Amino acid sequence: MKTLRALYRGESPIDFPALWRLAVMGSAAIVVVGLLSFAILGLNLGLDFEGGTSYEVRAPGASVTEARDMMADLGAPEARIQLVDDDIVLIRSDVQDPARAAEIRDGLGDGLGPVVAFEQVGPKARDVRCIGQHGPESHDGDVVVARWERPDLADPSAP
Repeated sequence: MKTLRALYRGESPIDFPALWRLAVMGSAAIVVVGLLSFAILGLNLGLDFEGGTSYEVRAPGASVTEARDMMADLGAPEARIQLVDDDIVLIRSDVQDPARAAEIRDGLGDGLGPVVAFEQVGPKARDVRCIGQHGPESHDGDVVVARWERPDLADPSAP
């Protein structure tokens, strides 16, 4: 507490005003590194902004390699795959066609394990389709369609 009181009164052994140039250079360097990272790497936009399909598959003991091979066999080798817990495989794909997404869902169900959640997001972030739910009260095949309007993305010709 004594040190904080001394800092408040301006009674510090550190000459902070003399360090302002060093602080400005350090801050500028951090800003430049951040701007360069955006310029070089770009933003990593997720499913919600780009549109696509997300599958959660209950596949105990499955590996990322097995899931990647299965998606390549189903014609979607660009899928992003992640293991969640010990028995759930989360797969995100850029597939936006509902019929194609249903084919992949059925193929995953036959080859990897039951699909416990299936979500499809349109490219304009207007339509979301969820099939299946987590938990024992799950009703596989139930379809929930959520629609919302964003004035900046709304298409006047869309239904």
